[in-house]
Amino acid sequence: MNKLEDLSWDNEKGLQEEAIKYFSNNEKFDFNIVIKDAPKKMMGNLVEIIARKRTDEQYKSIDVLLSLLQDLSWPGAEKAMSLLEKIPKEILLPCLEKTLKEADKENDDNWLGNLKMLINYHSLTKADFKNIDLIKILEKAAW
Repeated sequence: MNKLEDLSWDNEKGLQEEAIKYFSNNEKFDFNIVIKDAPKKMMGNLVEIIARKRTDEQYKSIDVLLSLLQDLSWPGAEKAMSLLEKIPKEILLPCLEKTLKEADKENDDNWLGNLKMLINYHSLTKADFKNIDLIKILEKAAW
């Protein structure tokens, strides 16, 4: 079994933790590519790897973290939300705007609802968004 497979939730905790430490310290490991196609049984540990990276490295994962907000019941989604809440809004905004467009295009009212929670957390307003009509998009949010 390779190290990546060790991240699966069905492995013993010690093996998972060893893999998390390995990838957290591996500068050459591009976890952003891996997490997009990862099975759900690895997602929680992949988000944990992001959480253990330096702040500037975490910023490179904003798109991936936002994609996990499609469903807050997914492994790692709640931790992704808490990481996104710590990112300064000026760094978050470009990726958030792009993700809102994508969620709107996919007519994903659940995803829009979760993104709306993040928008409310950061106290963002329609004036913060330059390339979308925030009010129009958020009207489609599930809540």
